[in-house]
Amino acid sequence: MVVLNKESFKIIRRELPEEIVDVIKCDNLKCATITETYVPHKMHLVDRDNMEYRCEYCDHIISFKAV
Repeated sequence: MVVLNKESFKIIRRELPEEIVDVIKCDNLKCATITETYVPHKMHLVDRDNMEYRCEYCDHIISFKAV
């Protein structure tokens, strides 16, 4: 993202969060978050380059890398 004004510009890079809660849902049908609805969906970043997150409960990897 580039923010411009009359004299200069600044490049701002956004970082992926290390942990995401209740934003991404695990798509593993055997995951505890599927059957136990009170369990929060917790994902941990495992690979920043490939945008991969791991489910805290079943260790399933979800990738968001654009094809």
